[in-house]
Amino acid sequence: MKLEEIVGYLPHKLIVYKPNGIDVAEIVGIRIMNNGRIKIHFLDYVAGYDTSYIANFKPILHPLTDLTKPITVDGKEFVPMNEFDSYEQLMLKKVLEGTNHIYNMLYKTIKKLYQWHFDIHGLIEKGEAIDINTIKGD
Repeated sequence: MKLEEIVGYLPHKLIVYKPNGIDVAEIVGIRIMNNGRIKIHFLDYVAGYDTSYIANFKPILHPLTDLTKPITVDGKEFVPMNEFDSYEQLMLKKVLEGTNHIYNMLYKTIKKLYQWHFDIHGLIEKGEAIDINTIKGD
């Protein structure tokens, strides 16, 4: 995972799954080390403050297919697609159909997708993120 694939989520309480399989933590900061490796600072809900390298965790994200399903963000349930104007909806439908690329979207649309923790970089497919639907109810 690259830094540019994760930074857009940081202002929005990104939750990650750590390798030992039990810790869920919120990213609270990033630092690029002298050797170029990316170190992540966590607020770990079990252990308190913690740090790890970017390769040692997976963010928990929504796949883009969840755009048409109810999700809950900050206690509010809504269907994300309904929150966009007609132009944005049309463009997102084209993304879901595979006839448009997510990077052709308006910045304000991408900002919302980051805010709602949607996987716009294909991290789930690459095995670098966890589909939130696979852990719900645990």
